[in-house]
Amino acid sequence: MRHLGAADADFLVLEALDRDADYYRLHRGENRWWNQNQTLPNFAQHFQWAKELRSVVGKPLVWWQIPVGHANSPNVPVTNQNQQNPQQGYRDNRVDYFLTHMDDVVSLGGVLVAFGAGAGDQTTPLTDGGNLARRAASYKQSSAGFGFCSVVP
Repeated sequence: MRHLGAADADFLVLEALDRDADYYRLHRGENRWWNQNQTLPNFAQHFQWAKELRSVVGKPLVWWQIPVGHANSPNVPVTNQNQQNPQQGYRDNRVDYFLTHMDDVVSLGGVLVAFGAGAGDQTTPLTDGGNLARRAASYKQSSAGFGFCSVVP
């Protein structure tokens, strides 16, 4: 990365996934769901990679386009109408993980986490059942998030 000029940048941009995990499962037969245990892919692997990038390049980290998704895992029974008809209502757990592990993001050198749909047919804050807004509000009200969290419609 340094040889490519990354050391001259102001920050490094990371992407956790370009679309909701369930989109990949339902349309491409691929497992893109991250978990918190040793099975890959997982959050620990991604955060370790981010830590290494930060260590080598020495620049702040920006996560963008984190899929909005729905909160429940693919093993939880579907009850939300949007999940029964997944057009703009796919599941993903990155919102829940990132907004409950912001101390890890900050300790890695993270300065921004931006959530958004990677394509027009993905979950948005209008189709996620209010999960992103609830998680952001909860983080903002915590002592860690006081004054550092904003939601842009």
